[in-house]
Amino acid sequence: MNDTKERILKTGLKHFLDTGYDGTSIQTITKEVGISKSTFFHHFKTKDELFNEIFLMCKNLYSKHLKVDDMFSDDSYHLIKEMYIFSKEYKDELIFMTSFENSQHISDESRKKGVTMNQTFNDFIIEGQKNGKIVELPPIYLCIFMANAVIHSLDYVFINDKFQEEEFHKFLNFITEAIKKH
Repeated sequence: MNDTKERILKTGLKHFLDTGYDGTSIQTITKEVGISKSTFFHHFKTKDELFNEIFLMCKNLYSKHLKVDDMFSDDSYHLIKEMYIFSKEYKDELIFMTSFENSQHISDESRKKGVTMNQTFNDFIIEGQKNGKIVELPPIYLCIFMANAVIHSLDYVFINDKFQEEEFHKFLNFITEAIKKH
């Protein structure tokens, strides 16, 4: 990806998070990036296209970060820890992904691609539901729940950028209990 396109994506991500879809304009993005509108339109045909590409960028980062082997172990420790590490480094991307997952501006095509990118995580949830360990809700809702729990507990799990094992276990137990089928 070229530098200009990457700057547009990062600036768009920031503005969509700060002001929402309707509050974000192409003009605001081009002004902050320091490019003309024609340069923007060289990379993206519309604001919707930018929004969808940011969504897929976030989904791709998430799917690359989580390790498949950790998901299918009996111990959810590694999976949730990876989610915390990802959240620490890519908090905005995770917030974007969970906040706009059901946005009317996400195209059906982007939604399908996003599900495909995170199929392993969905399979993990479906397998947990089949074997009676995870509550039966649509996997996307459980993913959003887990991601939001992680995002909102980051300040407790990382203090002065040090991973706090004891606090992590408190949240791991909370998440495990919350999604467990009783």
